[in-house]
Order: sequence, then C-alpha cells, then structure tokens
Amino acid sequence: RLVQVFRNLLSNGLKFSKDGGDLIIRARETHTSKSYKEKEFMINKDEPISLCQRSVLVIDVVDQGVGMTREQVKTVFVDGTQFNANQFQAGGGSGLGLSIARGIAKEHNGTLTCHSEGMGKGSTFTLTLPLYNPANATSM
Repeated sequence: RLVQVFRNLLSNGLKFSKDGGDLIIRARETHTSKSYKEKEFMINKDEPISLCQRSVLVIDVVDQGVGMTREQVKTVFVDGTQFNANQFQAGGGSGLGLSIARGIAKEHNGTLTCHSEGMGKGSTFTLTLPLYNPANATSM
C-alpha cells in the first residue's frame, strides 16, 4: 500500500509542475532522543513479534508547481478536494488520492503533511514512517 502513496505523491508533483519543472525527492532517517515503547505486531495469528521503534524515515516530495494558498493546504487531504483542476493540472483526478494516501500513512503509524509558501511557489509533501528493530536487538 505504500507504493500507492508514493505513486500518488509523484504523479501529483508531476501533474501540477510547470513544463520542465523539477520534482525533488529527499529521504532521510531521523533519530530522536524520544524514548520509544515496545510494540507488538501480528505477522499472522500464530506469530506475534515485538518491535521497538529505532527512528523515523522522512521522505519529502517537492515540486516547483503552482503551489497552494494557506486555506488550500488546510483542506488538501479532505475527500474530493480539487483546486481549479482544469486551470492548473495537466490531467484529471478524483480528488481522493491524497486523502487515501494520508489514510495509508496512518495505517503504518506514519504521517503525511503538506506545506506550500503560496501560489506559484510549489508544494512539499512529507511522508514520515517509523522504522523498527526487534525489541531484543541493539540499535542498528
């Protein structure tokens, strides 16, 4: 399902970028001083495993497209949201992709956020996902 998130972020970045505009993808692992609790996951009903979060993976998708107003950024993840689609985008859309992508991020204990400096200044979508180690393992 994470592939669906990446596909949506990349296709939106390309769709709303001006011809010849760059799409920048940055990925980094961030360690925090936060103490993480052990968490149990079920691989299948007979095999629970305990993991401990070690860090966070942060992926930014930055476009040089049309950008958004503050009001648009606040509603960009609402189902059915489209902003002057015919004027700005090169291709159609349902307005559901970002809402679905954010839901998938939450299912993986992550977040999906958006930032834009305003119209004509592009947008940055940031996906944050926890990275885990087995609970009894030392930090990698």
